[in-house]
This record gives sequence, structure tokens and C-alpha cells, in this order.
Amino acid sequence: MEHYIQVIIMLAPGFIAKEVSKWLGYVQLKHTAMEQVLDYFLYSVFTMAPTLWVLYLWGYNIEYLPIDIKSAIVYAIISLFSGCLVGAIWALYVKHMIQRLIDWVTLKRFGYVYVQEKTLIDSNLMDGQDHFIEVIRDGNRIALGRFEGITFKDDENYILKVNSHPVYEEWLENTRWEEHFQHKCKYIDATHNIEIVEYYFPDGFFSKSFDIKKVATSMETE
Repeated sequence: MEHYIQVIIMLAPGFIAKEVSKWLGYVQLKHTAMEQVLDYFLYSVFTMAPTLWVLYLWGYNIEYLPIDIKSAIVYAIISLFSGCLVGAIWALYVKHMIQRLIDWVTLKRFGYVYVQEKTLIDSNLMDGQDHFIEVIRDGNRIALGRFEGITFKDDENYILKVNSHPVYEEWLENTRWEEHFQHKCKYIDATHNIEIVEYYFPDGFFSKSFDIKKVATSMETE
């Protein structure tokens, strides 16, 4: 029983860090139980640095940590905050830095970007920026508007949230405004026969006060 408690105490900070990282946008596909344990272990290793640093500042001898109820409570509280800190830093900063480096190396070596752990949709649309997309299935448009999120239920299925408005379709199909909505790229999900087309859009496009006629007029006068 003691060994199980020790394992839980050791992996708990990593579990917290992983969950915080996932909540902040670190989307991964399903893993085996062993892969999850290894993930928690690696996260726990990274949480040790801030945990030991805080214990040292509080006057603890980190080489011979006391084993008592008070120390265990202090350790649990510090580990909780360390796990949240490490998970947030990984999701918001480190992950993006590493991904950019990997993409740069892959692009230089092979001429294209190869995504392994994340989908292309996750990598490109979930970047904190606004995206104007068109979702097409079996050749028919099923959604058009602002991309607002995606939920991965498992390895095979996902749900897209698109904030659509009837005027978007009118503007996109009107040849008068076509220069304002140039084609940017297309994502193809061959498994579900879904295409996601992304378009460029004018500044302030998703604001309530946006008026396409004013934008066109200002561009003509420049």
C-alpha cells in the first residue's frame, strides 16, 4: 500500500501539469496507459525544480526532507502550484517554441511540415488568432464563419464550432468584395470527406460595427 501512495505522490504533480496544459490548448490524441504514466512522470520531473526551490527558500533542507504531516501538506500545496505553473508554461510558451523549431527544421530538410501528435487543424487554427473558414462536406457548404473552437472526442471524431452569419455568405459570393476575401489555404479530411477552406479577411471583420462598404470605399480612395 505504501508503494502505491508513493507512486501517487510522485505522479500527482505531473498529472496536474498535464491537465492544466490540456485545458490551455494542448490537444493530443489518445495514448496507452503506459504512455500516460510516462507523460505524468516527465511532467513530475519538471515540477521538481520549482517545488524544491520554494522548499529551499522556506528553509527546508532539500537533501533530507522531513517526513511528517506538516511537511507532507506543505509539499502537496507547493506541488499543486508547481504543477499548474509547469503546465501553463508548457502550453503557452514552450510547446509553441519547440513546434516552431521542429517545423523549421522539417521544412528545411524535406520542404514540407509533417505533423505527428497534433492534427493540422489543431496546429493552424488553434493559435489564438481569428480565422474565417468555410466547412464543406460532400461538396456542400455546411458552415461559414469565424472559427471558435474544436473538440476532439477521440482519434476519429471532432466537433467544430463556427460562428456563422447570413451576411458572410453574401459577402463571400459577391464578386464586388472578392478582393477582400482571398483564398488562404485548404485542409482536407479524407476520412470524413470534409474540406475546411480558410480565407483572408479585412481588419475588424468580426466586430459588430464592421461595414464592408466602408472598407471598400476607404481602399478605393487610397
